[in-house]
Amino acid sequence: MSEKYPGIVRNKRILDFGCGATRPVAASIILYLLGARSTMAIDLEAPFDPAGIAVAEYGNILSVISGLSPIELHHVNADLSLCRSRAADFDLSALLGGDLRGGLARNVGYKLSRYQDLSEGERKFDLMISNSVFEHVADLEDVLTCARQSIASDGFIFAGVDFRDHRWYTDTAKWSFWQYLIDDGDHQPGYINKIRYSAMNELIQRAGFRILEAHTVRDAMSPDFEAGLLPKYRAMSREDKETTECLYLLRPA
Repeated sequence: MSEKYPGIVRNKRILDFGCGATRPVAASIILYLLGARSTMAIDLEAPFDPAGIAVAEYGNILSVISGLSPIELHHVNADLSLCRSRAADFDLSALLGGDLRGGLARNVGYKLSRYQDLSEGERKFDLMISNSVFEHVADLEDVLTCARQSIASDGFIFAGVDFRDHRWYTDTAKWSFWQYLIDDGDHQPGYINKIRYSAMNELIQRAGFRILEAHTVRDAMSPDFEAGLLPKYRAMSREDKETTECLYLLRPA
């Protein structure tokens, strides 16, 4: 994406929607080092180990400014001199000492919050990134409608959506990609919203976004498996049944 749109990071306000609990500010830190004006990471789940995360982010910063990062930073035309000057905005001693929030740069935000509950200023962004989160959001259309009001006129949303039944990740021998199409179950009620590919596209467009790119992954469903689908799912298009992942690039319509 950054190769197609070279200015997508530098001096931009970036929102990491659903940053997770294991490395919640990792992407925000890298994007800030690369020249983002500000970053904001949000999630509803508290970090698992804030002190351990702080030390890991100390290492994250050092790997970027040393040029040894495993991330292919040449794709974003990384300016190591800029990265190194930006690193001075962090309190590295605090991070190394396990103080996550105390070690972050002033313009690297991190909140446990719904997007809609952020202040008006905090909601504004030029680029939203989201990795396997949209499928978990019960009020996704409300979220995207709110985002449409807050995105810059030339802004982007880059989102990966995982349409698989997430029970598959806990026991691949017992569950399948399409398990909820057979039993309508889930890890727990509401863990995934069960929005299939075409419905996701319609929801995105109703919220006021244009789908600039959609890169899908499809997995073939055997006739025997298809015969076991619940009637309400059996009538779906083959594309809806078999699309298990999509990487979206969105812009305001």
